[in-house]
Amino acid sequence: MIYRYTDVPSLIQGDLKPDEAVCYRCGGYPVEFHHCLTGARKKASEWIGAWVWLCPKCHRWAHDSADGVKYLRGLRKECQDAFERSHSRREWMLLAHHNYMEE
Repeated sequence: MIYRYTDVPSLIQGDLKPDEAVCYRCGGYPVEFHHCLTGARKKASEWIGAWVWLCPKCHRWAHDSADGVKYLRGLRKECQDAFERSHSRREWMLLAHHNYMEE
């Protein structure tokens, strides 16, 4: 069973349910829920929609390789950009505590 942590749509992929979603990186299936903000910011990630669907292979790659870590930084920047289209930078900073646009 594929678990979705929140009812808030993804800022990047929209309101895709697990059975209709494909991996954001490669288009593969099945998919897993990936929080774009991590650690203490995981809940904020769910509240604002800073998440994407990734297939297990891409999900592990993103966490376990240097190239994957760079990819995750890009996802965070993409989430911030999408969030700031309808919210302020101040609101982002209150939730995410980091400005990824400056990286």
